[in-house]
Amino acid sequence: MINPRIEEYVEEICSYIKFKKVHTEIKLEILDHIQEKTEELMLNGLSKEEALKKALDEIGQAELIGRPLNQSHKASAEWGLLSMTIVFSLLGIVIAYLIVANKVINYSTPFYNSVVFNIIGYIFLIGLYFFDYKKLEKHSLRIFIGIILILFLQMIIAAPINGKRAWIPLGSFTVNIVDLTLFLFPISLSKLIRIINLRRYREYIYLSLMLVVPFMQYIMLGSFMEAFIYFVLFIVLMLNSKVRLGYIFSTISLFFVVCTYTIASQPYRIKRLLIFMNPEKDPKGSGFINIQIQNLLSSAGLKGKGFTFPGTLPEVHTDLILTYIIYTFGWVAGIMLIGLVLSFIVRMFVAAGEVKDAYGRLLIQGFLCIFTIEFVWNILMIFGLVPIVSMGMPFISYGSSMVLTHMAAVGIMISIYRCKNLSFVS
Repeated sequence: MINPRIEEYVEEICSYIKFKKVHTEIKLEILDHIQEKTEELMLNGLSKEEALKKALDEIGQAELIGRPLNQSHKASAEWGLLSMTIVFSLLGIVIAYLIVANKVINYSTPFYNSVVFNIIGYIFLIGLYFFDYKKLEKHSLRIFIGIILILFLQMIIAAPINGKRAWIPLGSFTVNIVDLTLFLFPISLSKLIRIINLRRYREYIYLSLMLVVPFMQYIMLGSFMEAFIYFVLFIVLMLNSKVRLGYIFSTISLFFVVCTYTIASQPYRIKRLLIFMNPEKDPKGSGFINIQIQNLLSSAGLKGKGFTFPGTLPEVHTDLILTYIIYTFGWVAGIMLIGLVLSFIVRMFVAAGEVKDAYGRLLIQGFLCIFTIEFVWNILMIFGLVPIVSMGMPFISYGSSMVLTHMAAVGIMISIYRCKNLSFVS
């Protein structure tokens, strides 16, 4: 079917389409249309050359086809997701400044680091927006193996901080390796889970190992929350990859049995759970932070107390930053922020549904799962509805390497959305 005349005609059409990533798909569509038209005319008695000439004439001039295609295949920027990310990050910088300026904490590092790392984060975000995310898909297995090796190395060399071996020092900064690996997993799993063939028991073993090995690594690193997020992420990707429901339900059931046994086998874990449910039983011990948060929130009022935050609450610039926001600016500000968080989550969900490429769609769903758990858990633990853990609010809580990780994830998501109308062939 291909000859110089057709090639010239197709290339001329594509010359009017500025978004070069769509050229391959459009060429295939046009060639298919030309072939169908030519074969139809040949059935009416025309020779191949005559049929081809008439087919091109009927399809129309290249410019008349190319310009409308250029309009309908423009790169689609996800302005909603991008604008909300900017609002979150600017809010994080402002809150860090207020916490430092009003001497809620006795050092200025959080503000300066927030400014520097947010600027670097924006560079990451912009760079990844123009990056071809499909290149990541080709290296899914290598990325997965690399993450496993990084976590093994972390288990060997990292020193525990507050019971977790999540960080490694790089000069005057520390990098949260565990948080980084958590966001790398969707890049690999979005391909590996989707292509696995579950017709043989061996494939079920591979799938189970992909779940169990990283999960146990996080547990051994003391990163229990990250282990939980990884488990939920894996289940979500299996559901969206149409893995058999019987396997998924059996996996979930086994997970709950193991968790129940783990809690019940250690008396101190049961005690912690009971105190979480009723902090007043240990007001000077495990229930202290919960009681302090409840007192601060109950006294905040609609408009807040201003910049008079008492210095009795630890980690107010990180995990408990929502408490500071509500106490300082009031419940109106807190509800507005929670509304923005819900809008961000909904926007990610809608964006994933608009993407035609299976790998890109799963990748956004993976990031959506992680962001949703991090946002929602942070909010719920402030309200005393879930246990308090080391879980910052994305973009807003202070955390240098976490800002870069979250910005990079948004950059990849808007890069995927930019090509949402392309259905790539894997």
